[in-house]
Amino acid sequence: MTDTFYSRIHPVDAFEAVAAADSYVTLPDDWWIVAADVVDSTTAISAGAYKVVNSIGVAVIAAVTNCMRPTEVPYVFGGDGALLCIPGGKVEPVGHALAATVAVAAHSFELELRAAIVPVAYLRTMGHDVLVARHRVSPQYDQCAFYGGGVEYAERELKQGGLPDEYVLQGDPSGSADYSGLECRWAEVPSPSEETVAVIIDATSTGAGALGLYRRIVSRIEEIYGGADQCRPVTEEGLRATLSSAMLSTESRLGRGGVVPSNGCYTRSFSGSR
Repeated sequence: MTDTFYSRIHPVDAFEAVAAADSYVTLPDDWWIVAADVVDSTTAISAGAYKVVNSIGVAVIAAVTNCMRPTEVPYVFGGDGALLCIPGGKVEPVGHALAATVAVAAHSFELELRAAIVPVAYLRTMGHDVLVARHRVSPQYDQCAFYGGGVEYAERELKQGGLPDEYVLQGDPSGSADYSGLECRWAEVPSPSEETVAVIIDATSTGAGALGLYRRIVSRIEEIYGGADQCRPVTEEGLRATLSSAMLSTESRLGRGGVVPSNGCYTRSFSGSR
């Protein structure tokens, strides 16, 4: 059964292996892509609402993955949204949960959340593929990576209004979503090196050329900053729980949207075009 697709992918241990073509497996043709994005998130973040924007993106992940349990699905947290892959048999319940989340974003936070569920078969007819890899970050956590350009195309077309109407979701204030597993009760984490650098790289080349470029960049970053253990900005020792009502208010407002939150799920990914 294709529902077990993601759980059967063998994870790679080294992050640089995410830039190797043989780490990726083609997503089954009967799966769908979930794309969600907060509209004008830059303005909201500039106004100090970064935690709210982040929380809405994670709420999308929680809503979808709770619909999928116990089936594992790949997902990427994008800061102001999320990208996930789901089997076709789960499109209806996921659609209901996402429609409720769109309504919660508007009602509880006065933010517009765009969301769509797009068949991977449609993306392939548009000339884009979706391949997936698993990176073992720790014994308890695997992080997914996408390749092929399909998820990026779905996200871009969602933002530009280019997706067919039947794939785009509208908010449903009467709906509900399960956000259990969503929690962010940590105080601000200071950088151990007095600065934190985030690098977003999008290769303009295609196929093996793109992955080769990513490998060279990862190697160069490691030369400058060291390996993962040396340059990781967040460590277990650096985490401190917060009792700040301001820091916890976002979680509370999600609860008032009809859910009871409980454990966090942030991620990063490596993506490229093909």
